[in-house]
Amino acid sequence: MTTKFLWVLPAFYETPTNDALIFDLTEHGKKILENKVWERGFDYGYTASLKNLDPNSLTYIGFTVSPLVRGAYAASKSENIIRDVVGRVPDNTNLLAHVNLSWPRNFLIIEGNFKFETEIPKSIVDHDEPVPTEFIETFHRLVALMEELGALFRASAHLMFLSDYPIIPSMANRHQGGGLVYMESQDKWIFDPWGTAVYTFPAIFIKPDLEYFNSMLALMADIWHLPLWPIHRFLKALNAEYIEMESLLDLLFALEGLFPKSASSDFIRVASALFLGKNRKESHQINEALERAFQIRNEVVHGAQYYTGFEKVNLEGREVLSQQVFWKVRRIVAGMTQEAILKLRRTEGMRNLRITTQDVLERVFV
Repeated sequence: MTTKFLWVLPAFYETPTNDALIFDLTEHGKKILENKVWERGFDYGYTASLKNLDPNSLTYIGFTVSPLVRGAYAASKSENIIRDVVGRVPDNTNLLAHVNLSWPRNFLIIEGNFKFETEIPKSIVDHDEPVPTEFIETFHRLVALMEELGALFRASAHLMFLSDYPIIPSMANRHQGGGLVYMESQDKWIFDPWGTAVYTFPAIFIKPDLEYFNSMLALMADIWHLPLWPIHRFLKALNAEYIEMESLLDLLFALEGLFPKSASSDFIRVASALFLGKNRKESHQINEALERAFQIRNEVVHGAQYYTGFEKVNLEGREVLSQQVFWKVRRIVAGMTQEAILKLRRTEGMRNLRITTQDVLERVFV
């Protein structure tokens, strides 16, 4: 007997065809457990409980990205797809009420199969007595694994697949949260709401790059147990569909985290321009975008101005909405993070994402 765990969540990941994308993260899950990811120093949810999860108990962890659901029958089609995947649920259950889909969003299905059996208590359905501690611990342990792998999945996606999406201010109450969990073991099952909005920040999966994306997942799994604080801040900036301009601060924190504490904003701008600019023009554009971003950061931090994303700012010789600065910085942070990851992979004994003066000098003279 085994335990089956399913988590269905609202997402905004566009697929290259009308077919679902399926990614096998089984070995990645085993790797982060074997590398003791809970010793990293920060988590994406309940990480400490993972120390009690045997890597060999994982038989399958899969992430399925559904196609975008469009058209007049989108709601009924979504309901049928989810019901087919989840399996047995009460006939009177409105699945979409928990997944909280709205046109034209799709959903992500996280599936896990484990060798051990879980005693699913009757009380969790009937609510007639306290739920046993053993079940609560097991449930949160499986959720923690899915959240860790979900963060790894999102980091890989957002570092690779860039998409610009309008910032809409003051929409916090419209975040597309929601989700449902389905567990089955020993011929018992439960179905319960369990939601998050972190998969609703858009990503467009491009077919020619899917093989490289799988390579990125494997690379990230190798280092995921290390204190990759800049990636943690990067994901914090991209944790919901409706983002605020304050998310620009998290992007800048992520970028600054790639450099030594003593690095000035001038050094960070020059380094980014040298690493990412393909020519003189691009380098100037990168430098200017970061200069404007640090200016906005200082004004926000000191209370001089509040940015909604719709203010006019000068950039590249013309007036644009201030949110354009966010999208340009987002691409810069993704590019510099990839540079830091490559350095980490080729430097023996290195445990942090770090770009130094020596790296900049080598980029100039080598």
